[in-house]
Amino acid sequence: MTQESTFLLSLLRLGIHPAAEGELTPADIDWQRVLDLAGTQGVVAIAWDGYSRLYEAGMVSVDMDKQVKKQWIGRVIQSHEWKYPTYRATIGHLASFYAEHGIKMMVLKGYGLSLNYPTPAHRPCGDVDIWNYGEYKRADKALHDERGIKIDNSHHHHTVFHFEGQMFENHYDFVNVHAHPSSKVVEKRLKELAFKGDEAVDIDGQCVYIPNPDFNALFLLRHTSAHFAAEKMTLRQILDWGTFVQRYHDRIDWDGLTAFVDSVGMRPFMNVLNGICVNWLGFSTGFFPTGRSNAESRIVEDIFNPEFTDKNPQGRFFGSLWWRYRRWQHNAWKHRLVYPESMLRTFFVQLVAHLMKPASLKM
Repeated sequence: MTQESTFLLSLLRLGIHPAAEGELTPADIDWQRVLDLAGTQGVVAIAWDGYSRLYEAGMVSVDMDKQVKKQWIGRVIQSHEWKYPTYRATIGHLASFYAEHGIKMMVLKGYGLSLNYPTPAHRPCGDVDIWNYGEYKRADKALHDERGIKIDNSHHHHTVFHFEGQMFENHYDFVNVHAHPSSKVVEKRLKELAFKGDEAVDIDGQCVYIPNPDFNALFLLRHTSAHFAAEKMTLRQILDWGTFVQRYHDRIDWDGLTAFVDSVGMRPFMNVLNGICVNWLGFSTGFFPTGRSNAESRIVEDIFNPEFTDKNPQGRFFGSLWWRYRRWQHNAWKHRLVYPESMLRTFFVQLVAHLMKPASLKM
């Protein structure tokens, strides 16, 4: 790893753990490169928090120039602190609309996970994933009929629409059951956990629901592992897991979770995720179940310097298909950490899945 990559990890430890021990800024650190890396990893504001604590402690021996500092502050303010209140309010407005129709709304990932961070607004907010407790058809119909909102049904496990300028993904399944045979087993378990309870949070007087810890533990593992196996995983996704476990570790059924992920082949990936949180990002060992992986270093290196870097020649159908095949082949080592199915079986299952929903190819 480069010096800037290593230093970014140090800033994140400080940004997430205020009591973490800082270190003097390297004399030849490239601050612009650190900022660029933070942007790629989705951790600009958290890294800024770390820098601020380092600066306040008098440990910034060589400071960034004014232009880089202005750029960094601008991104924190515009992309996080100004955006988050609108993002939050829009979620509340949609929940209110559904409540008028007797429909509950659960928010998956994003907003609920932001509440686990020291400064919620400093977790990037993107598309909003929701679940209507099995009533997605009625929920989508109400939006279409009363608000004239177009509902996109071209995706495998959720519909897509825009509400007050914000993109929403309305899940009827939590994972894409067509991507891997084991996903059907995971989906069944997630549905069982989802109906075992939820947690209510207040957004400007409107009740919005977030998942219970046992659901979230499995859902986060599957969601993050799917990104990792298919293409890449970011530091922000790892921090989502780490901050979630830090907050809910004493409420997670670790024995049940570990037994289940063992049965669907995800235990190696969970070990990797736990190891990176503890050994690279400063989370307490006591929060995570035992089990580490010797793949940690390779995965952290791949996060900063992906082993497969070829670009998709979009617009060229066969060229894009060939690119996807080569990426799929190159990521076989990741696949083995996440899924029990063979690569050959996965290839044919996913081919059928893409034929069912051609828009998923995104050529």
